[in-house]
Amino acid sequence: MVLTQRYRQILDYIQEKKAVTVQQLCELLYASPATIRRDLSTLEKCHLIRRVHGGAVLYESDSNEPAASIRQNKNIYGKRRIGELAATLVKDCSTVFLDCSSTVYYAASSLLHICGLTVITNGLNCALLLSQQTNWDIFFPSGKIEVQSGSTTGSDTIDDIFRFYANIAFISCTGLTLDGVTEATVGQSRYKDAMLDRAEIKVLLCDHTKFGNRFFSKTCDIKKLDYIITDQKPPQNYMEQFEQDGCQLIYPDPADDH
Repeated sequence: MVLTQRYRQILDYIQEKKAVTVQQLCELLYASPATIRRDLSTLEKCHLIRRVHGGAVLYESDSNEPAASIRQNKNIYGKRRIGELAATLVKDCSTVFLDCSSTVYYAASSLLHICGLTVITNGLNCALLLSQQTNWDIFFPSGKIEVQSGSTTGSDTIDDIFRFYANIAFISCTGLTLDGVTEATVGQSRYKDAMLDRAEIKVLLCDHTKFGNRFFSKTCDIKKLDYIITDQKPPQNYMEQFEQDGCQLIYPDPADDH
């Protein structure tokens, strides 16, 4: 078992149990207490878990907003469907931008069967997942770690992103209205827009809960996007706007659920 696989198993187990002991993890992973403690220390530094006496719990900030590792559990089915559709746009040996969002994380999970990818992601969870791919090249932009998103952000991150060109970029959003794509922070919107600028094909992954929500910082207009992939058919006014802006809409066929 490689180290990153153990991290993933630890995170999954803590998400399921909410709180775990070192002994439980030792028995689950057939690892020594010293090894588990080192792993927990590393994951805590990434703000993915919080260590407590004898074990660990899910990380929550002082504002009580769940960390990125917790947000992955919201609308899992819809995000997986989006991820499966996103993977159909990626060819072997492509260069791909992936943001730090939970929706894009599920897209990353759907890419694992594709050969020879080069991936640039500023998401800690994505980087941990994809680093298991021995035939891929993974690049992680530098920058300040933003706790809530589980990512690097800031001018250093954007500078690193602009060192690359990609065949395709996958970003998600906090909100989507007819006026465009928005985020809760300027840092998030700036690096996502940078990824779009450096990609030939620009794709927004957006589950139905994001439609109609507008947040503080605008990432881009709809017309900047080539595709929007969502988990169910959106309202008619959105479909008309996407068509007007030359953005192709992709969503699952309801018949596939039966």
